[in-house]
Amino acid sequence: MSNCSISSFSIATFNLFNYLAPPNAYYQFDNIYTAEEWRGKQRWLDEYLSELSADIVAFQEVFSPEELNQQCVRLGYTDFACRSAPKVESDYVYSQPPVALASRFPIISSTAVESHNIRNISRKHAFSRAPLHCVIEVPRFGLIDVIVVHLKSQRSSLEVDDQMSEDQRHQASVHGGWLSTEQRGSEAEMLSHYIKQVHRQHRRPVVLLGDFNQDLSASEFHNLASMAHTHALHDSFALQKQRPTQRPATHYFGDKGNVLDYLLLSNEFVSQHPKQALQVEQVSIYDRHLVAPSFETDRYASDHAAVKGLFSFSR
Repeated sequence: MSNCSISSFSIATFNLFNYLAPPNAYYQFDNIYTAEEWRGKQRWLDEYLSELSADIVAFQEVFSPEELNQQCVRLGYTDFACRSAPKVESDYVYSQPPVALASRFPIISSTAVESHNIRNISRKHAFSRAPLHCVIEVPRFGLIDVIVVHLKSQRSSLEVDDQMSEDQRHQASVHGGWLSTEQRGSEAEMLSHYIKQVHRQHRRPVVLLGDFNQDLSASEFHNLASMAHTHALHDSFALQKQRPTQRPATHYFGDKGNVLDYLLLSNEFVSQHPKQALQVEQVSIYDRHLVAPSFETDRYASDHAAVKGLFSFSR
């Protein structure tokens, strides 16, 4: 357990980028790490997580949860949760990787969030990747609800056939992009209902974190970002004591940086809250491998930066 947990604790989110042990393949039959590449990816992650040094880490793109669990145990994370499995397209080709969470504190319970868990949501709606809800006991503070997400990507939801004309491919791409946006919006809507449901029942601090696959200001997140005051969520980056003038990107597409990874916090983290016992000390973006990569050390790096929040409490 981290010594800082006596008066503070930290939570991070990190997209691992195709964490899949060989001989299995991610998305296509030839996407298989060699044994040497897999050792390199694990070695890079060991060093990165040691530098990150968060008490609780949420993960996305976890094709191989057992291997990740073992790796986290070696780094001092005593508790681990992953409640879903990747989709097997064929004998060894995987897609739809689940999310996971590792913790130096006890995980009291863990549940995959499905539409049937949520009141007032039609069962025809479903998450592209089920969120993970963990109840964690933070020493000297108590229980918190941590919900890990990996929302639908911006990739087109429609397959583009090589036999299509250029105009047909363009139309399919545009329509598929709208379908992806609609799916992401549906997932955000389900999350807003679920968080209200959990918060009403337990009145515990809630952390919603992960890869949102779009800027938080996007229209599909309107309901999630504007929940009723009692159950409101706040962007941790805006709550820290000394906020930088410029927000670092967490992902790059070419030379364009985007903020896709977030830690959202319930009212218990806001200093004006009457029962507030938590505050955001600092939010750090671990992006060196993105902005100043070294081939020697970062050849197996993720394509996302980790986001880490440091929180202090008084009780």
